[in-house]
Amino acid sequence: MFAPDGTWMYATKNIMRVPIRRVSASARFPDVLKLPRQRLEMIQMGWWASDEGNERGRPFMATTQPWQVFAWAAARPGEIYMFPASVNLTRQGVSVTLSMVARSWRQQWRKEEAISMVFTCLRQGELAPLLTMWLGDGKARWGRIGRFEIAVAAKEPWKIGRATGDYEAVIAKGHDVSMRLAEAAGPYGMLPDLLKCHKWNYIKEAVARKRSVDILREAVKNPRSEDPDRVLVSMKFSLVSGNGGTLIAAYYVNTAEEAVAAANALEALGMRPNVVKSNMKYMIYVGLGDIKKNKQLREAAMRFLMEKMRSGTPREREIVRKIIERNPDFSNDQP
Repeated sequence: MFAPDGTWMYATKNIMRVPIRRVSASARFPDVLKLPRQRLEMIQMGWWASDEGNERGRPFMATTQPWQVFAWAAARPGEIYMFPASVNLTRQGVSVTLSMVARSWRQQWRKEEAISMVFTCLRQGELAPLLTMWLGDGKARWGRIGRFEIAVAAKEPWKIGRATGDYEAVIAKGHDVSMRLAEAAGPYGMLPDLLKCHKWNYIKEAVARKRSVDILREAVKNPRSEDPDRVLVSMKFSLVSGNGGTLIAAYYVNTAEEAVAAANALEALGMRPNVVKSNMKYMIYVGLGDIKKNKQLREAAMRFLMEKMRSGTPREREIVRKIIERNPDFSNDQP
């Protein structure tokens, strides 16, 4: 179809694009990181393994995220040719796709080679390439980060990690993965911090919640463990609306000693509890992944979701619907 000025517009399933023609500029992006070449290449590797493209041998990037423009350009300092490619109309609003070519650099690896090198670095304990790979293609859902899982988009997810759905794979997991990613960022972490990058904020939040349990344990002189069954029976479910909606199960106590005891009990069951201060109490909670792995919690959660679907508010019913859609085998999952 044509816009009033004769510009050709086209639509895909969930988006309408209005191309922008004959508008471009060149600029020199300063070397703000001042990293050694080898360290800079670690950061470049992750971008090339994810969102970055190849334009006649030069690194190419197209994004609608302003923070991503600067985070990528900092990894490719020098002359950058840029042009707005299109205006995009979606249900969420209007965005502009900005395309950029780093003319001062040449691609030194094939795409498949860069992806393989990211995982080689990961096995060797170097997580900087994984960080920028996740900043590029990472699935920014708190449900995964809260379970200490790093997932990225991929056309063939089974080739790079544990496939969890269409075009998505978990490539790293564990209590310390967020901590190690934050540490691996080094000076580069200042950029997404200043740019208020939501993906970086998730990493920091996961680090803070992991540390909360450790700090409490250090403060408690004689840590003990609560009866796991008592904790499970007393947990309350809550719907969380952010990022499409998820479910948590929480246990409330009055003192730091009780919080540590409850966290120890849940960890003994193979869960990954988080501890936060909630008014005058402590809240110990687990996410949907841990709920699904425990038969007792899973069955109670299904009853809670069905009740919300029956008598909840329209917003609550919508969250429940999304949770069930993303977890069709919830009621059949095995611990």
